[in-house]
Amino acid sequence: MTVPALKKILAACLVLALAGGCASRAKDESKALFASLNQAAVSSELSGDHISAANHYQNLLNRQPDNKEILLGLARNLRYTGGGRAVVEIMKSYAVQYNDDPAFLIEFGKAKLAVSEAQGAIQYLKKGIEKGGDDWQAYSALGIGYDLLQSYAEAWEAYEKALALSSNNPAVINNMAISAALNGKLPLAISVLEEAPLEARRHPQIRLNRLLLLRVFTMCFARPGSHLTRRPAISWSRVLIMTSARYEYILIRQQRNHRGQ
Repeated sequence: MTVPALKKILAACLVLALAGGCASRAKDESKALFASLNQAAVSSELSGDHISAANHYQNLLNRQPDNKEILLGLARNLRYTGGGRAVVEIMKSYAVQYNDDPAFLIEFGKAKLAVSEAQGAIQYLKKGIEKGGDDWQAYSALGIGYDLLQSYAEAWEAYEKALALSSNNPAVINNMAISAALNGKLPLAISVLEEAPLEARRHPQIRLNRLLLLRVFTMCFARPGSHLTRRPAISWSRVLIMTSARYEYILIRQQRNHRGQ
């Protein structure tokens, strides 16, 4: 082999080596950037900055569109910021791909619940539970779905299953009370909150809703003598709306120590 030919071969090898080195560095930098964005997303979510978290997860999903955990992180944080409709549209595009995945199905159900599509929410939540996603949040969300359809017996059953998985959970206890009140069982609703364990009773939403339900009670009933008399002109479902007693955790945001995600 001549010297010029050898030089050409060596030069080609050098170019290939340099190209390989550049590709390797680019890959390492891409991994580092992804890790940095992922850390920023997680940190933002844990600190309650769900808007920033959603932005970070969106950037991550653009880089890895088939990463299910990133998809669920985006969906969860968009839902916390009131972007339920956007979540539904995003999840639709992945529905075939993750048709049997319990975490995806449950998150899709929660998104539908957030935009008041109760029937669709129940469908996805039940399927997610059947596929193995039987955590307390899934059952609590299912309960809210049934409440929206005024299927209160099914709602109560779902909340009981949620409590069986997470005993004394203030979110579930709170939602059970609201469900009972909407079902016209105001004394039961109040007793659910008053008989809750001390730790749950200390939760701010339970304290607030207990006061609101007691206010509803006094607005709906008069007390002549020793007997309760219904005030027919006032319905407690109407007063509930007036006093803004509400569900906790599922539709808007969930506190870190109870989120379970």
